[in-house]
Amino acid sequence: MLQHFGYTISYKKAWTTKYKTLEIAFESWEESYSYMPVWMITAQYFVLSTIVRYKTSTSMEDGDDESSKLILNRVFWTFKPCIEGFQYCKPIVQVDGTFLMGKYRGTLLTVIGQDGSRNNFPLVFAIVESRSREA
Repeated sequence: MLQHFGYTISYKKAWTTKYKTLEIAFESWEESYSYMPVWMITAQYFVLSTIVRYKTSTSMEDGDDESSKLILNRVFWTFKPCIEGFQYCKPIVQVDGTFLMGKYRGTLLTVIGQDGSRNNFPLVFAIVESRSREA
């Protein structure tokens, strides 16, 4: 902003503008998050033998006795090519994770194998609340 317009903006204004722009481009966090079950069902339909498991809980809205909100706690998925390719991997796997830094915090976990050519081979994916033994 300073180089292009000669104006200095505050960190808060830059942060707010970034998230408003992301919401225009990718919809709200809530709408994007609500597509997760649809995406998983679609993956199972088009990629046969895809395995998806998820755990949800419900939360009541303050002041609303009738409606409850569905909360996705964790989700696990793997695709058929990943399952079939595992037999060609070395007998060791690595678990790696990266923190999700958006509105909904959590950790994206991946399990990676190594094939005979020493290439990384993705096996399993999961989104969990935190990087813990239980998750």
